[in-house]
Amino acid sequence: MMSPILILGRNGQLARALAAAAGDTRSVSLGRADIDLWDETAVAERIEELRPSVIVNTAAYTAVDAAEGNAEAAFALNARAPGVVAHAAARHDAPLIHISTDYVFSGDPGRPWREDDPIEPRSVYGRSKAQGEEAVLAAGGRVAVVRTSWLYGATGGNFLATMLRLGESRDVLSVVDDQTGAPTYVADLAQALLTMAPQAPQGIYHLAHAGMTTWFGFASAIFEEARARGWPVKARLETTTTERYGAPAPRPAWSVLDCGKARRDFSIALPDWKTGLSRCMAALAERQGEITST
Repeated sequence: MMSPILILGRNGQLARALAAAAGDTRSVSLGRADIDLWDETAVAERIEELRPSVIVNTAAYTAVDAAEGNAEAAFALNARAPGVVAHAAARHDAPLIHISTDYVFSGDPGRPWREDDPIEPRSVYGRSKAQGEEAVLAAGGRVAVVRTSWLYGATGGNFLATMLRLGESRDVLSVVDDQTGAPTYVADLAQALLTMAPQAPQGIYHLAHAGMTTWFGFASAIFEEARARGWPVKARLETTTTERYGAPAPRPAWSVLDCGKARRDFSIALPDWKTGLSRCMAALAERQGEITST
């Protein structure tokens, strides 16, 4: 058997997408029950046992609002654990791709964020992810940090799933229209990561779908796709502001990532975000059909 891809964070939507794209014979996924990400010796032993071709660390504390009141848990998983994994990977010269986020930036509007722009996170979640980046890069070895944005998929809890559920049960939905970013379909991101992995990337890269929209624009496109498929969406959408919505954690107003470096170095470019949405909705329809037929 060829050296597998080791995926950390087995239960997350990106980890599942990576495992599906790589296949059971090419990947091993480990979750909290399988590995202690805070124990460098334990992590190193698993790396020695599996001898992976690459490690992709998707494990993260992603509850952005909850992190405001639970900073210790957020920093433990997002900052301390990545450093442990990176040091263990370096001990065995195993390539590591660590997944990060647009939330490390301030969110001040302007041009799309480049990899070398100064980071200035505004939330506990963003600060914990920023420290994770620093820990990974400081560990040495063959390490890449890949920042992405607004992840969603056909399975698990995410913005798309929430909109479809509430769109069926609510008459009116208020959605924020003053945050701009690029929704990114996890299956497309997974394929991009698998293309990048054998080329041993090092440093920081951005990977997200092309184009940009607001959360309201994304919700509108979701409902348009759903109605075109005859799905039961009755809710009417209306805009609101970040301030009126009143979430506990501050969100970046501008999350658009410049992905030109990945295109230049690896010939990787994700399509427009609407293309990703159409692919996801098709996958969701296929999945629902399989469930109905069983």
